[in-house]
Amino acid sequence: ALSSLGPWWAPNAAGARLPLQGYADGRISFSGRGMDPSGWKARVEIAGLSLAPETAEAGPGVLRFANDGPILLDIDRDAVRIGRAVLKGPDTNLEASGSVALRAENAVQLRLRGSVNLAVLRNFDPDLTASGSSTLDATVRGRLSSPEIFGRLEFKNGSFYLSDVPNGIDKATGTILFS
Repeated sequence: ALSSLGPWWAPNAAGARLPLQGYADGRISFSGRGMDPSGWKARVEIAGLSLAPETAEAGPGVLRFANDGPILLDIDRDAVRIGRAVLKGPDTNLEASGSVALRAENAVQLRLRGSVNLAVLRNFDPDLTASGSSTLDATVRGRLSSPEIFGRLEFKNGSFYLSDVPNGIDKATGTILFS
């Protein structure tokens, strides 16, 4: 299970698990001289990827992703580069591109673009019920420990309700700028 990889990805507390379940299948092609790591290169092709919250129940607000076509990663001693990564879910379509440097101080250079169903916000705050659509165009860059996000999130016909608040917001349209 992917959750066993949690310690590798964990900027969170030591030993904490990622709250994800899913699977991945694919292949890795490796080249380079066996005793010379500086020349090693790898190509990762993920043919199938599925991710969902560990406690996911069926429904439109569950953040479930599956790849749309192969995810392609190129790895060498300096960086992991995303050649292609498209993830789809209910009323959601996200594309990622860019790289993560393995030896540089400002390692992250990623771009995220696509559309997201606002109902997935419940995965981040179970007291929030939301609906509507949004469009994301964002860049993530900087250090892995403190990345900076730039870009915009536009939402249309958004409805937002908190479980402890008697009133909510309906038919909201707006833009959130990240800078």
